[in-house]
Amino acid sequence: MKPMKLLLQFKNERGISLVEVLTAIVIFLGGILLVVRMFPGGFAVVKHSEDVTLANRLAQQELERWKGMAANLPGGILPWGWNETSGAYTVLPDISPDNLRDPVEPSDGWPAGFNTYYYTDVNKFRHIYAEATKIPMPLNPAAPDSLGSIYILGFSPIAWDGPGSIKVYSGPMRRRNVWLGIPTLRSLSEYAIDYDNAVIYLRATPYTRRFMITYSYWDNDPLVDGRPDLVPVVSQEIIVNNNTAKQIDPYTVAVDIPGPAGTKLSTEPGYMFIDHGSDSLHRMFELIDAGARWNPNNPYEYKVLDYVAGVIYFNPYGYGYEEYTARGKMPLIAYIDYNVLDWHIIREERKLPDHINSPADCEFKLTLRFIKKAGETIELNGQKYEGLAAHPPYNYLPYDVLALDVETGAYYTEDSKMSDGTPALQVNYKDGIIRFHPLFAGKTFRVYYRADGDWAVQVYKTYDVYRKSDRLSLDYRQYHINNNGIMTFTRCYAGMAVAVDYTFEATIQGQGRLRLTRNGDTFRISEATGPGGYCSVDIRQRLLDLYGPDSDPRILFVSKVYGITLGARVIWRDSGRALKAGKWKSADIQTYLTRAMQ
Repeated sequence: MKPMKLLLQFKNERGISLVEVLTAIVIFLGGILLVVRMFPGGFAVVKHSEDVTLANRLAQQELERWKGMAANLPGGILPWGWNETSGAYTVLPDISPDNLRDPVEPSDGWPAGFNTYYYTDVNKFRHIYAEATKIPMPLNPAAPDSLGSIYILGFSPIAWDGPGSIKVYSGPMRRRNVWLGIPTLRSLSEYAIDYDNAVIYLRATPYTRRFMITYSYWDNDPLVDGRPDLVPVVSQEIIVNNNTAKQIDPYTVAVDIPGPAGTKLSTEPGYMFIDHGSDSLHRMFELIDAGARWNPNNPYEYKVLDYVAGVIYFNPYGYGYEEYTARGKMPLIAYIDYNVLDWHIIREERKLPDHINSPADCEFKLTLRFIKKAGETIELNGQKYEGLAAHPPYNYLPYDVLALDVETGAYYTEDSKMSDGTPALQVNYKDGIIRFHPLFAGKTFRVYYRADGDWAVQVYKTYDVYRKSDRLSLDYRQYHINNNGIMTFTRCYAGMAVAVDYTFEATIQGQGRLRLTRNGDTFRISEATGPGGYCSVDIRQRLLDLYGPDSDPRILFVSKVYGITLGARVIWRDSGRALKAGKWKSADIQTYLTRAMQ
């Protein structure tokens, strides 16, 4: 027998040794690793594609929600933070919407020791201005005193800073300027204002009243780039009673306008005068205790059922009430200012089926998976997750999930129990599924949660109607237009759109020089900034594109400029510890939407 044949026969008889098996495994694993190394890029692409799909879904959900409640659309969603000039928290119109820098540094002018978490990345834009609602129908029309007219804020949870966290006020009062003496005020819905001395005049009453004023004033201490600074003051409260008002005549009282810090504006260092036309005065609703009875003679009352979820009860006697405003006689509309707590708290609304045939019918499938769990989820900084709101001073939501019943305002957490002791809801953290108790059939819930990746859904919006400024020094409600048809806006509206009604002259081929008007012409505000740090639109260039280079268009006047953009931006980041972990990724969807007529 040949030697090779003997060797093979010998191996077959004795089997395969352990060394040979291990050698084969090593070679096999080496081959697998070589193949796997070819795919990480593909895996990353697939993961990113999935994230973008989820982000677009979240953004679209939010825009669709507001399309269904356009009458409640806020007047603006504004950047909010510390203003060094005024020494108060207010609108910061020079912030770019694309500024996601994190964290905010103390050198930015923030008070020493202040926790700036809630003013970083998308949380820079979180001030809701003038969210609107007619006084809704009472929950129990047959016995309105039993409950009231419920309204749930469009964005919540809210930032709780005391009773003034939610400011509620009526429509704008009719203004009368003080030129040649104090005018005679014909009703309680009128006021007069002295722009130089920062004084308002009102009809006298024997009872205390509260008003809310928004305005901008010129400040020359210090000069900014060698010129005075225009300082916006938002939603400042004015109390009018015997201690604060001066009797001018039997029918009129005078009240000093408070500055941003609440002191007399005219005595503020650097105060020059209030910017003419920038003021808007409103009658404030009175906040009463939850257990107090409604006053049938005072429709301007409200209660806060829950500050966290933003649940408000209005005086049911305000339903159907009409008031006189700067726009004429109108149904009573409540306007509401507040700050969103944190855009990183995701909110989604779902309606449970009316009929429950199996436990699966009670499930609420969230868009995102891997819901954060307090005490178990490890954050990017290595610390354990502590709940929906865990950063001082707003550390009052230690829950993983909060479900709000949008009909009653009641909310439930993972620890809530039904009357029989069974859980109100159960959470599948990995798959992002919430199972509600069958007794909740037919209910609509708004669910709040956080997800791995620090996901956030931020809604942004242009201001309702902009006012012309003759000076190239603007606040967030103004625009300026120069002789070349360049219209400028503050930086906080970069990349958004406005509609413009304007009249112009142009030479039209074959028709000569004509005077024409365009209404609702849509322009996208530039992302790049120009002189003064402002963004712009070029009206004249639009006309040159329409009528040709020889048309020589000249803008005669602009009659109206109004914001039309409503957008939703979703941000997230990798949750690993790799070099790229923590870098924000984003998806952005915009639509055109304005507040529907009430």
